[in-house]
Amino acid sequence: MKKLLMSLFILLSVSILSTKAQNDSIVKSLNLTPEVVEKLSSDQLLELAKEKEKLKYEYDKELAIKGMEYPKQFMPPVFVMVIFAILFLAFLIMLVIIPFYFNNRKSKSRINLIGKFIDKDKDIPKELLFSEEKTKSDLHKAIILISVGLSVGLFLYLLKLEEKYWTVGLIPTIIGIGYFISSKLDKKDKSTQE
Repeated sequence: MKKLLMSLFILLSVSILSTKAQNDSIVKSLNLTPEVVEKLSSDQLLELAKEKEKLKYEYDKELAIKGMEYPKQFMPPVFVMVIFAILFLAFLIMLVIIPFYFNNRKSKSRINLIGKFIDKDKDIPKELLFSEEKTKSDLHKAIILISVGLSVGLFLYLLKLEEKYWTVGLIPTIIGIGYFISSKLDKKDKSTQE
């Protein structure tokens, strides 16, 4: 649950930053001075950007009618990609370090408790010596992977990048579907055996 909440928090912060980056890219595409940007509201900036896109579309349409081609310029959104890369690395680091920290803390407290039993010359409970690791079910893994895949795919799609980066989200989604099918088949096998 903690991992899920952390990933939701990170996804929310990434989406807020991407919205900010998108607003900055709108301002940059309009070639406005900072003084003008301060005087305009975000709705007015959005209307200006829409009007510019409409004019560009009409210009492209006129060029197509005349048989001419508009020179396409590709400027990758470097700023957005750098922020996304930094946040993605931070997310991966948190995904590894936070569980490691809490597992380490839990094992240290278990060892301290065993030490207290030894100091008092009492029998150590078997549950304390042989702690059973709870294995996550295939259904649990499926739900997590499908939701992560869909959220990553949706996030990358909403960035509206030129390439189809959103398809990266298909990888964990398809793996999650595989886990889901596996859990259903295991459930069928258990019910037929009984």
